[in-house]
Amino acid sequence: GCVNMIENGVNGFITSGFDEVEYYDMIDSFINMKAAERHHMRINSIESFRKFSIENSASSYMLIYQS
Repeated sequence: GCVNMIENGVNGFITSGFDEVEYYDMIDSFINMKAAERHHMRINSIESFRKFSIENSASSYMLIYQS
């Protein structure tokens, strides 16, 4: 799931559960990041999820079914 795709603090944030305080702290951390840090995280996020595009996913499934 998402936990396997996200590197905490690199391309997003992961909380340990549904704790309101922890969720608030993560949002607060993001809001208080410098603009350059947020931009870097945004770029990392886009790059991390590029491999899960519809085109790449479809190609992977085609390879499975063709073999």
